[in-house]
Amino acid sequence: MRIRPLVLMLPLAVLLGCGVPPALAQDATYQWSFTAQKGDVSKFRTYMKLTGRQADDSGDIAIAIRSRSSHTVRDVTAEGQVVYDQADESSEASFNGEKVAPAKSEPAKPITISVEKNGIWAKRDNPNVDPDNSRHEKAILVIQSSPAPDRPVKVGDAWKNEVANPLVRGRKVTLTSTLVGVEKVFGVDALKVTTLVDIPTAGDAVDKEIIKAQHTYYLDAKTHQLLRAVWVIRDPMLPFPANKLVAKVVVNRVLPGVDEAVYAESEKLADAK
Repeated sequence: MRIRPLVLMLPLAVLLGCGVPPALAQDATYQWSFTAQKGDVSKFRTYMKLTGRQADDSGDIAIAIRSRSSHTVRDVTAEGQVVYDQADESSEASFNGEKVAPAKSEPAKPITISVEKNGIWAKRDNPNVDPDNSRHEKAILVIQSSPAPDRPVKVGDAWKNEVANPLVRGRKVTLTSTLVGVEKVFGVDALKVTTLVDIPTAGDAVDKEIIKAQHTYYLDAKTHQLLRAVWVIRDPMLPFPANKLVAKVVVNRVLPGVDEAVYAESEKLADAK
């Protein structure tokens, strides 16, 4: 089985928070938005583990992909929307434990992504896919959104954002986010936020036709810079048929001075039940 690097889930935007750095106290409130400067460049590394059953139920599927990418901010609009290019720098994959040779093709072109100040993805243009065969990518707009609160929040507070369902015209889905707490990531205090969303893939979708995503991301509590993101996605859409799929993804910002063992340890989050 030949596998091209999957575009199911790729690293988040290179976004820096704005506003006054919060005080880290038990009853502290936090509020942030996302912005960047034109020309900003950041690098990320991604580990994805995809498990499930083959479409005819004849065997298991276990795909692992490690990749690195750079994000370059192309523009920031007057309204604060950040437009950036995501370029893959390296990728390696395995299928059921066996290393997969890269598909012989031209290098992938950068993917252009537009993100609103509130962390909602507005647009994603992937020139590497056939526009007539790209439905499996549309849900990424919702899955990778990182909704910021529209008001100051405390640990334990939740907020909701309603966005268009990119798979069902005229329907909407609700992202429910919660500020879970403050944890150490790469040795700094990080805001831990979890976002849940169900995305029906059809107007009358049954349970197995609903993408169920949990997205946990960590922001530097002082700068609001993204440090890490973790997804668990059940029944994702893929460019090939399969059943009982679960994708687990860990994305880390590449920072100077962070030991390789720290990144390797974080990948264990993709092995958690």
